[in-house]
Amino acid sequence: MRSLTDAEGRVLRVLLADLEGPERVLVRAAEVPRTTFQTIRHRAFLNGWVKTRYIPNPRLIGSGGVRFVLAQPYSEHWASAVQSLRSMPKVAVLWASPETLFGVLFGAANSALPEGLVPAPWLCRSYSVSVTGANGGVPAYFDYDGAWSRWTASTGSMSYPRSLANSATRSKAPYPPDVIAVRGLVVRPFAGSEVSSGSRLPGTGRLSRQERRLIREGWVERRTIPDLAEIPAVHGNRPERVVFVTGSRKPGVSPPQLFADLASRASVAPFVYAYDAERVLLLALSPAPSAAAGNRASVSEILGTGLERIEVIREPIQSLLPVVDHRYDRLILHSPEVP
Repeated sequence: MRSLTDAEGRVLRVLLADLEGPERVLVRAAEVPRTTFQTIRHRAFLNGWVKTRYIPNPRLIGSGGVRFVLAQPYSEHWASAVQSLRSMPKVAVLWASPETLFGVLFGAANSALPEGLVPAPWLCRSYSVSVTGANGGVPAYFDYDGAWSRWTASTGSMSYPRSLANSATRSKAPYPPDVIAVRGLVVRPFAGSEVSSGSRLPGTGRLSRQERRLIREGWVERRTIPDLAEIPAVHGNRPERVVFVTGSRKPGVSPPQLFADLASRASVAPFVYAYDAERVLLLALSPAPSAAAGNRASVSEILGTGLERIEVIREPIQSLLPVVDHRYDRLILHSPEVP
């Protein structure tokens, strides 16, 4: 299997950073000619290396919070557990391997799994982080810019870390007046016309002025999501596993500081990092690229300073199937606040 060229790596880095601005700004950031940028961008989306998703601000959909669930069902209950989580109307993300389930559920304020949907006897073990407005945070939400910059030995990330609903909206109204535009933007990646031609290919940045305003004001966030099983290797190397790490917070620990220490001292850039009053959960890629394996602190030691009862689950990327693949349109379609 071939490796990405340097130009492809730079263009993918710009795409994964979701930089704002006209195309000339993106071309300048990628440091390639304009025609090269356009060709590689087209190739990236057409080959399924990346995809674009638009995430509605949780406030817009009246969400009481967001819950991150990590569970390992007993084998005889695996199919039932998958179906139970999949059937929940506001599940936006659900990954499943033969042993592990990972889900992102909106509007879920309780820390326990929903009673009756995933009964405790079905599960060998499970962990949950429930983030509400006054409880916890999500410093990184499916932001692959930091991890990609490390894999390509780039000089720093371009936008990492990006949180969930990172920008505080400037609108004074409880909901924006153009909710139809919000719906259209969120469902855009799933409209059949979006892939009918290169000019309408998702991710080309051809948004209306109204759609750009929704992103600028924080009503909707754009994420370019990589398919790590499809992207060619980088300098002959590629990430092989998703590592799920969770642990209980030690008294007085600051999860944001722990997150900063992982990035600055251990050269780790989790693409998901979430915490509540009791627990921290992060997702990262392994093994570390050779360029990042030099002078860095021990990841285990840094985690041990802030967490106890740490659990680590490693799953091969090839075995993680996207049962629900960033379907944020489900949040809009099941929200009474967005007509």
